[in-house]
Amino acid sequence: MKPTKKLLLNSLLVLSVLGIGLATTGRRGIEKVGAQRGEAAALERRSAADPSDSLAALRLMRHYVEQGEPGRALAVADRSPAVRTSPAGRDVVARALFASGRASEALTMTRLALQACDYTPCDAGLVARATRREQLLTGLVEVGIEDAEKAPELAALTYRRTLRTVRVASLQ
Repeated sequence: MKPTKKLLLNSLLVLSVLGIGLATTGRRGIEKVGAQRGEAAALERRSAADPSDSLAALRLMRHYVEQGEPGRALAVADRSPAVRTSPAGRDVVARALFASGRASEALTMTRLALQACDYTPCDAGLVARATRREQLLTGLVEVGIEDAEKAPELAALTYRRTLRTVRVASLQ
């Protein structure tokens, strides 16, 4: 087969795959993004109108962390200090700090969240996630990693090491 014909067939294949992808996710993807933006806008309005509304602040912070905007989540926490006193709020702040490349601060906040669970009823999922994050962050801080994205190979090695430790511990 001639190189130009091969290139043409490969191009058609790529375009058809892209077309199928767009056709199957187009409307639903746009509707989902629109709904997320609408929900975020409503939470932003609620949080701005009443900074003491820690539930709205917490939901907005979770949204920002999940959307890859940890700086905005931390800004919400700064505007609504009450959220930093709850275990769930501390957990989300810890996630935002870790995503911002501040592992040692995230470790401290994770430990504060777990300590708060000693005195306040906490969701078992929150305790499990925070305990796992504490183990990972402890490993990262021990080897001197603040930002996992700046040292991805060492961070991955540390992650595997802590995961292995958890598996061994869970067998006992």
